[in-house]
Amino acid sequence: MKETVVTPQQIAAISVPVLGIVGSADPALKDFQQLRSMLPAFQLVIIEGASHTEAPGRQEFVQALLLFWGGPKPF
Repeated sequence: MKETVVTPQQIAAISVPVLGIVGSADPALKDFQQLRSMLPAFQLVIIEGASHTEAPGRQEFVQALLLFWGGPKPF
């Protein structure tokens, strides 16, 4: 979203936990990795072999959400 401008300092100041889930074959992976380097509260889960559209259908996606929310492991 190029119209949204947030400075690196504003990103680094975010103190709430943030979860990012991305496939290893997703073109946005580099952006997620860059965000992780800027935001200490950012937890990044990379689903190996998944594309942008495949990642949400994988069990690793659901498991990452449940673990992040503090729920039980589903698998």
